[in-house]
Amino acid sequence: IVLATGWKPYDPSHRKHLGYGKHSNVVNSLTMEEMARNGAIVRPSDGKLAASVAFIQRVGSGTNESFSYGSSVGDLVALKQAEYVRTLNPEAVSYIVYEHMITPAHGELFYQKVQENGRTYFTKGDVTQLSQDDAGNVEVEIENSLIGGDLRL
Repeated sequence: IVLATGWKPYDPSHRKHLGYGKHSNVVNSLTMEEMARNGAIVRPSDGKLAASVAFIQRVGSGTNESFSYGSSVGDLVALKQAEYVRTLNPEAVSYIVYEHMITPAHGELFYQKVQENGRTYFTKGDVTQLSQDDAGNVEVEIENSLIGGDLRL
């Protein structure tokens, strides 16, 4: 039996197109966990409840960076945190932008449950840019989506 507690979230600050560290409403998974622990998923810019949340998977893929656990951990974390969004704000929606959803073993049942619960939408594609307007709203631009065109969330 191997028991490992804790994990170190990926630091996307050097991935400039994602706006982490530049846009106040772009946060990492650790910040999402802290918000959930405090009972509300809010926009850091103004403290308002988040109406929509986008989870971007595989931030470090395609690089020489080594984090082989990323798929099996990161996708399940995104699913769990999307459930936080759904549970803590019944009006909010979540978007999970993925390359490949990898949910090993019983994680596949959790993935199916999240899909069935509604208000969490999945789209395969490549995130090319994040921007934030003056009101603090973040736009996520996606290319190569499964629907055959570009998307903007």
